[in-house]
Amino acid sequence: MSRYETKDYSNRREYLDWLAERYGVDRVDVVLLASILGTDQDFDGLPTALADLTADSRRMPFSEQSSMRKLPPI
Repeated sequence: MSRYETKDYSNRREYLDWLAERYGVDRVDVVLLASILGTDQDFDGLPTALADLTADSRRMPFSEQSSMRKLPPI
């Protein structure tokens, strides 16, 4: 039994989908952050990072949020 199954998820994908819904973050962003942090942080660092991310976006004025999403040209 995988560690995801012990926590009532079918697999990692289902767990990441749940995190995206729980924190109101795009699934693509959750998957990206999960790949950066690694599977060993799925139940510790990843939820904390998502909570921090959503808390920071709530504090920041909308005009600043939209400007942060634009990437500079390479």
